[in-house]
Amino acid sequence: AIREMCDRAASYGVTIAIQNHHDVALHTDALLELLSDIDRPNCKLGFDAWSPALRGESLYEAAKKAAPHTVITTNADYMRVPRHRYRPDLVNYEPVTPDWIRAVPFGTGFIDYPSFFQGLADGGFNGIATYEICSPVRGGGDLKNLDACSEAYLEWMRIHTKPQRDS
Repeated sequence: AIREMCDRAASYGVTIAIQNHHDVALHTDALLELLSDIDRPNCKLGFDAWSPALRGESLYEAAKKAAPHTVITTNADYMRVPRHRYRPDLVNYEPVTPDWIRAVPFGTGFIDYPSFFQGLADGGFNGIATYEICSPVRGGGDLKNLDACSEAYLEWMRIHTKPQRDS
């Protein structure tokens, strides 16, 4: 299905980006295998730090490996909220996994974006970086908070990344 989609899109000059989400080709190595199996020049990666960060992959190494094949990275930051369940028989709590994940303003969460972006740069990434708010964010969904979160992303990018210029 992905090959057919790429073939149909190719005649329009469109690149298809597959993202490292959900259950298919989740680990970076598996994602690169899938990309190799698809074997279409207009199929690239939409590589996201959230997934490898949640699963404990090295963000630097994952980003560096994926960088040559990545056309877009979608960025958001999150906090981990531990969960517990009360056990009346023990008169105590037990940990419940996985943690609850909540979107927070960029740069205030647990994702190591300096390592992620360094890996992308060292791997030769020459694509687009975007910010997303795709889940409930701390502070709510009113426009003022969403604008503040977006501005926090832009400010973080100004401080931590260097613009790439075409030569």
